[in-house]
Amino acid sequence: FTDVDISSDGDACADIERTWLVTFNCFLPPLEYTFVQTIKQLNAFEPIIISCPDTVFSMSMDETCFAPVTVDLPTFDSSCSFGVVTTNDSQFSTSSIGAATGSYPVGITDVTYTLTDECGNASTCDVVVVVNDTGAPICNTQDITVTIPSTGESVTIASDAVDNVSEDACGTIVSYSTTPNTFSCSELGDNTVVMTVTDDSGNSSTCTATVTVVDEVAPICNAGTANITLFSNIDVTVPASLVDAGSTDACGTIVSTTITPNVFGCGDIG
Repeated sequence: FTDVDISSDGDACADIERTWLVTFNCFLPPLEYTFVQTIKQLNAFEPIIISCPDTVFSMSMDETCFAPVTVDLPTFDSSCSFGVVTTNDSQFSTSSIGAATGSYPVGITDVTYTLTDECGNASTCDVVVVVNDTGAPICNTQDITVTIPSTGESVTIASDAVDNVSEDACGTIVSYSTTPNTFSCSELGDNTVVMTVTDDSGNSSTCTATVTVVDEVAPICNAGTANITLFSNIDVTVPASLVDAGSTDACGTIVSTTITPNVFGCGDIG
């Protein structure tokens, strides 16, 4: 017999046309008969996947938030499957045919490989691509002013009080901290603070700001009564301290006191 491959797209892996030749030598001349047989080679089994790549990790360190990732091909048993084509469904791969290697964004991307043999049987396996954000957030600050209250108690500012639109290219800033963040009368004037911003991937950066502490609360004025004696029609100048009855300041020191009027003569008796 002789075989001819007549395969075409259809329901078989291969179509073989086998021509049989039968010869009867009992006759002279010998009699010959031929008939043609069509053989369909069928395969109903999908490719057997031996292993699929493990989770693939990579890192993005810049503001693009993408990273090049090499994703290996799955392996399969080729003894029973022929003409196997491997495709992937990743929108980030350089090609949908073959390996899912490409540039992937920060986060988790699920990739499915499909292995299809020449009979149309298919098997699938899944790969997870993880790109971690390792870029630090951008820290921006602004200077602020805080006022000590009339009670003289210390003031605590919010953790993001000096923030000025800090940002993260590939994620979200999830926490702020400022050191120092509590101010009292002993910190009057300009104070340098350090703010730390941290993103949702655990990356952080720091920057500085100036917190100006001011005392805008007026001192408490307490006055008393003073008696003075005049001699020979001579006016007397009375110092402010003579009538001060313990004036105080919640945050600082009283540096001067005055009284008006402070000159008294015979016309002021009483």
